[in-house]
Amino acid sequence: MNSLSTKACLLLCAIGAAAVQAGAAEPAPNVPRFSVSYMDRSVKPGDDFYLYAAGHWLRDNPVPADKTRWSGFEELRERNWHLIREILETVTADKKSAPGTPARQVGDLFASAMDTNRIERLGYEPIEGDLKRIDRLEDLPELVTLLADFHQADISGFFGAGVSPDAKNSSIYAFELNQGGLSLPDRDYYLKDDFAKQREAYRAHVSRMLTLIGEKETEAAAHAATVLEIETALARGSRIATLPSRRAATATGKTPRIGWIVPSSDSSPSSTTPSTSRGSTTPLAASTPRAIGRS
Repeated sequence: MNSLSTKACLLLCAIGAAAVQAGAAEPAPNVPRFSVSYMDRSVKPGDDFYLYAAGHWLRDNPVPADKTRWSGFEELRERNWHLIREILETVTADKKSAPGTPARQVGDLFASAMDTNRIERLGYEPIEGDLKRIDRLEDLPELVTLLADFHQADISGFFGAGVSPDAKNSSIYAFELNQGGLSLPDRDYYLKDDFAKQREAYRAHVSRMLTLIGEKETEAAAHAATVLEIETALARGSRIATLPSRRAATATGKTPRIGWIVPSSDSSPSSTTPSTSRGSTTPLAASTPRAIGRS
């Protein structure tokens, strides 16, 4: 894992652990495990095996008010967040760690993520360079180059990429491209009349978010409409493409207007350090995940 990915993972841990409702001083949640006490033996397994196996657990564990679902996996996640938070708060309080050591880096990162007053003061200043670069885009090649740089820095846009066992041949790994850009659950939310109410609620939400960062209401409403228009266009072409490993040329053939191999620009996302030398050829998508910022 490269240093950028490591920092991203640490930041996610810091933010996730900070979101845990229980303080670190409270005892850690119980370790999730199977127990026969979860079973409801009053239910015949032939009638409803699920209730037979977990009926008492379901009875004793309603979905918490701040959650949309609850299961043993959520229990395990909450416990992990609690333990991670304990680690983060411990290393943050330890002022004896030498600068540059892993403990000091993690502690400093957590303290930075928790300094909400400074975050509010900075606003969008840390990514101002990225926003200006987006404003300067004039054509498709420039957009693809920008996406290449962003993906190289683990900032996804328009599509996601990853490697997993091939769906048709599990003896090999396939490089997968999945369309991104949809904020609503799936394409139907943009295209079917059944979800008109949800689309309007989403547009209002985007408009409100834009007003919170300083836009006037009329300007925010217009921009929100543009966001919905763009996402609707993406939804119309929404699909998943899986490309065999080492066949990046297949992507070029299927999407000739997108240059999957593009020259890297002299600009990189302002909050990151590019892992390739400027001026070199940066694959937007190739046979290995490292080409798009994964490792």
